[in-house]
Formats: sequence, structure tokens, C-alpha cells
Amino acid sequence: MTKLAHSSIVLVLFGASFVVVGCSAGKESPGASGGSSGSTTRNGGTTANGGATANGGATGSGGATANGGATGSGGATANGGTTASGGATANGGTTATGGATGSGGATGTGGAPGTGGAPRAGGASGTGGAPRTGGTTSAGGTTSAGGSMAGGGAIATGGTRTDGGTVINPGIDWSVKVTDSTIKNTGLSGWGYWNGFTLSAIYRVYLRTQTASYLQFIKTWADAVVDASGNVKTTVTSLDLVEPGLDLMLLYEATQTAKYKVGPTALRQYLTTYPRTADGGFYHMTQGTGANPTLGVDQLWADGTYMSTPFLMKYGTLFSDPTCIDEVTKQLTVYASHLQDSATGLFFHAYDEKGTATWADPTTHHSSEFWGRSIGWFGMALVDDLDTIPADHPQRAAVLKILTDLIAGLVKYQDAATGLWYQVVNKGTVAGNWLETSCSSMYTYVIAKAVEKGYVDSSLLSVANKGYQGVLTKVSLAADGVTTSIKDICVGTDVGDYAYYIARTKATNDLHGLGAFIIMSEQMIKMASAH
Repeated sequence: MTKLAHSSIVLVLFGASFVVVGCSAGKESPGASGGSSGSTTRNGGTTANGGATANGGATGSGGATANGGATGSGGATANGGTTASGGATANGGTTATGGATGSGGATGTGGAPGTGGAPRAGGASGTGGAPRTGGTTSAGGTTSAGGSMAGGGAIATGGTRTDGGTVINPGIDWSVKVTDSTIKNTGLSGWGYWNGFTLSAIYRVYLRTQTASYLQFIKTWADAVVDASGNVKTTVTSLDLVEPGLDLMLLYEATQTAKYKVGPTALRQYLTTYPRTADGGFYHMTQGTGANPTLGVDQLWADGTYMSTPFLMKYGTLFSDPTCIDEVTKQLTVYASHLQDSATGLFFHAYDEKGTATWADPTTHHSSEFWGRSIGWFGMALVDDLDTIPADHPQRAAVLKILTDLIAGLVKYQDAATGLWYQVVNKGTVAGNWLETSCSSMYTYVIAKAVEKGYVDSSLLSVANKGYQGVLTKVSLAADGVTTSIKDICVGTDVGDYAYYIARTKATNDLHGLGAFIIMSEQMIKMASAH
């Protein structure tokens, strides 16, 4: 690819301009908070399959990576042994976490339901139920955070750099503001991937700021979702429920507390026998829901790459498991072979191996639309996993091409007026479509990190910069100076058609968007600091 020998790049930081001169570059589940117990649903509701009930969120997916490491992991039952109807494995004896076997309700299918929202049913996709908006909408006087930062706090101008570029210092550290607001106003409880994702984003802020209360917040959550020995209390039946395990590994890395290794170890073992397509791709779910028994079974969802591969990368690095890299590259390339569109570089949301899902094309078996956040999950998995794939790995070039083809598509479909991206990415001119905040944050992160790593031309930093400016227009700060609001976040979503996607609820402070915003913000801060 062509490198710019000398270019002027503008990087926006906290709504201010940071000018860099001469820089050469190199199942998504509907509940944002609260949640189910036991096996997974796609909206934080409960499923009765899988026996043991769980404490907390039912789905798990999308954890953020920290330090270039991998994300997510979640779920796993006790200590090995038998598997309970697609649940987590156990080490000898009966499965037991959150509703023990042999005492008060045997494990297995049809176990007692846990707490949480009702199973999803309906929707254009036929997958189901009442959507959960998640998160809360902030009240009070608001301050615009976007564009010129009007009312969002004064922007202090800085000195002159030795290379001649003018530094404009930020007035607000939005990563810290959103983290503080989330800790104050959002209850993160349960083994939901939306919780895991947001917590791993907060961990990134902890690494930069060393604010002890941020690590304690993650630890408080973790101690509620594992037992005294470290076993995860939720039965795992999907990739979504693997994701929060990343947070346990981050805690283990930070504290060296032995119990935080137990859950990830069980999850890694679980994935060795996890059901797959004929070509080796992890099913999104091992069993469906009461409302839709086939949901996620025999299917690849783009979301699943972020639910599983960053967890595997982190596990392999932290616990010296060299098999993880080959597994990750296999998953990424298999998923892309079914989901990536050769014409646009974008990813279809899902693929059904049998071709029997209502949304499946009879020939290709993939769904019909390019849904924003599912593409964001896949993109983040790619750009983060590449941190760990060795330069001489036989599949590194293939993974890199998947990423660069995707970025070319994202650049093409960025909204010229706002810098944001649409809920259905390639249909910005179609009636009913809307600009969505979480996917815009994810895409901005992916493009910015790809520039930082030299995977794409440095000129694309302007695309990330414009995306960041656009996302900031969705952010506001209440009169208390603490409570932030981020609007126009799509709630958790199954697979469907165009009408289904555009009808999804536009939430404020849904955790999908909070986590994505923090990760994006930390990347932009990192790049500004580097320059």
C-alpha cells in the first residue's frame, strides 16, 4: 500500500484538534444491563435449557482488549466433568454453578429458569420478543460534547510543539467522565457480555490512569459472578457467555489472585469440545431459547468473533497456550469465508449452515443485511487479535487482508455530513435508517488502531478523526458535572431483515455504546499522546 511520505493529519481529542505534522503511517444480546440466569438468551431474558440457574446476565460477548491483548470470556460452570446440555464443562462429577445438580433441581435441559427479562419472540427475524433497552437515560441540564465542545468545558490551548505543530489541550477527559458516570449510575451485575465488554473498557482507563477505584469496580463485579473457589455461577451455552471471562483474566493479571484463573481455565476447556460447523467455525449458540429453539444453533454470527477470539488470545498469552493462536486464525478466516462480502468488504450479520433460518439466503445461507454493530464486533476482533498473531504465522496475511478489505468498505460508507455510520451500513439513503453510535465508535477505533499499527495508510486517520467528532455530538454532560449521556445506541439485536434492524430501540447509555465509546476514546488518547 502507498505510504504518505509527509502528511498533515488532524486528530481530534476530546473535541479539540490535535495537529500532527509529518506523520507517516504505517449474538449480540439485547440487554444492556440486568440479565438472565442459566443458559443464554439474546436479550438478557432467561432460558430454561441447561439446568443450573445463574446469577446475573445470561449472555456474554464483546469484551474489550487491554494492552493489545485479547478480550472476552465468560461463563463456565464448575470444575469440569460432564457437560450439561450445552452448558459449561466440569472437572469430575456433576456440573454445578448457580443451581447445583442433585440438590434442588437436577441439571440438564429444562432446568428452573433464572431471573431476568422474558425470552424474545417475534420481530422481523422471527427470533424474538420484547427488546431490552438497557442502561438509563441521564436527566438534568446537559452540555454538548461534540464538535467545538460548546458548553462542554473550556478548551485550553497549549504551547507550540518543536516540530511546528500546534497542540490544543483537551478540556475534558471523556474516557474518565464516562467511566465515572457509569460507575455512579449504572448497575453492572451478572455474567452478561455487555457487562464484560464495558468492564474491560474501564480496565483500559485503569491502565492509563491507575485509578484504584476502577479496578475495585471490576473486582466487585467479578466476586459476585464467581463463587469462593472462582467457579463461574452461570451455565455456558453460547459464545456470548465466553466473553466476560476476559475480565477475570485481567483481574488475575493485575492481582495474581488464584481464583480468577479458575473460570478462564474452565472456559478454555469448554471451547475444545464446543460445537462447530463442518469447516470448524464455532456455533454462536449450542442451544436456542424457549421461544426459538434453533436460535444461534448451526449458525455463525459476526458478533461471535469478538465473543470468543480475544478471550482465546488473552488466555494463550497469559497462560502459555500456543494452540490458541491457530484456533483464533481459524475462526476469523472461517467466519470471513461465510460472512464477508467481496464487493464491499463488509460482513453480513450471520450464516446458517443448514440454510433453514427464515433470514438465510437459499444459496449462500447468509443473512441479507450489513448490521452496524455486528461488523464492529468483527472489526475489533481482527484489529486486536493481530496484536498477538506472529509476523510469520501462515494465516496472518489472510487475517490482515480481511481487516483491510473491511476498512475500505467502512471508509466508503461513512456519512460525509456527520462522520458517523448507519445502523444498516450501506443503506444510508433508504427510508428509516439512522446513524448509530456504538458501531460508529467501534469503526473509529478499528480504523484509528489500524493506522497506528501501519495496517492502512496514515491518511485514513482523518476518517477516524471525523468519526470521533461525530460520536462526540451524541455525548452530553449533565449539570452535576459527573453524569454523562450517550444517545442513539442500538439495543441488543438478533438477526433479521432491514425493517427489523431499523426498528430497534435507540437507547441512551446502553452498555454496548458505553463500552465502545470508552475503547474508542482510549485509542484516540493513545495516538495523541504518541504524537
